[in-house]
Amino acid sequence: MVFQHCKSVKLKWIEEALDILYNIQEIQVKTQVKRKTKRTRLREIPKLEDIVFHTVAINSCDMSWITKELGLNLRTAQHYTRMLSKLRWVIFGRWYPFYDPNPFLEHITYIFPQKIWKIVKKFAPLQVDLLDLFAMPLEFALQDEISDVDFRWSQVEPTFGISYFPNISLPNRRLYPYWSGIVQIKIEGKKKTYYVVLPYNIHWTGRNCHITLPIPFNFYGIESATYSKGELKVHFDNSVKTTIPLGSASYTTRSWLHKYKMKHWSDSVTRFMIKHWKNEYAECFDFKTHEQILRNRLINKTRLMNEIADRDFIIKQILQIRD
Repeated sequence: MVFQHCKSVKLKWIEEALDILYNIQEIQVKTQVKRKTKRTRLREIPKLEDIVFHTVAINSCDMSWITKELGLNLRTAQHYTRMLSKLRWVIFGRWYPFYDPNPFLEHITYIFPQKIWKIVKKFAPLQVDLLDLFAMPLEFALQDEISDVDFRWSQVEPTFGISYFPNISLPNRRLYPYWSGIVQIKIEGKKKTYYVVLPYNIHWTGRNCHITLPIPFNFYGIESATYSKGELKVHFDNSVKTTIPLGSASYTTRSWLHKYKMKHWSDSVTRFMIKHWKNEYAECFDFKTHEQILRNRLINKTRLMNEIADRDFIIKQILQIRD
């Protein structure tokens, strides 16, 4: 399925998407937190930029290096790294207490390092969620009159011997097991053309695959729901799981170990993502369903609430329509 659907990456699309992100005004991103009866602006923390920069530059940071090089005490360093984990900028590394960059961030950095560094410098200190930031051009496009939407899914793991990316010095550490590849979206609007680049995750439950995109629920005009009609099946969830190809040695080994109540190496990765990357994800059983729903939302401004009102849909939770 992945092999048949994926296409070579368009570097121009990625470059345009990064330019859009850098030009986003700070007032348009979520830089406030609700404190009981009022909203308080989050304090800018320059050290967050330094931690992200060095995790990307040297591929990994340990706690002792952070405390020594950045002049932080251990408690503050731990607080900052946990904060960056929840904001999806970094992940727990190969062994505790090392931290690695989000593989998606690292992958794009190797393609356009200067553009990514400007984005890190601007938004990491403001405590902006990395993947919510990358999805923001979808929100901008929603305010425009859209005529066409084009998609390109580029596979990274496994490669099946096909090169979806040009000859670029990519990192030794692969996107797997966090992300399976990236999706590029080109949106033709009346005012301008919008570009989006996001990672996607594929994880399997039995024989069904879940293709997951980190897009906030409010983009779809809902709070949270699961619905299905005919072949159209979508699930909105708060977690993403380890991506292991169906039928691979790891998948077979994990299934066998779990059958006998034993742990697999991927369980620690899944625990990290559920605990620290608990966020908003849209899941479909195939690529085309994702494309159909996004096109309907962008071109026809269709709210999923209108679809779910049909009695053939299954509602899991009370929905909230966004004005």
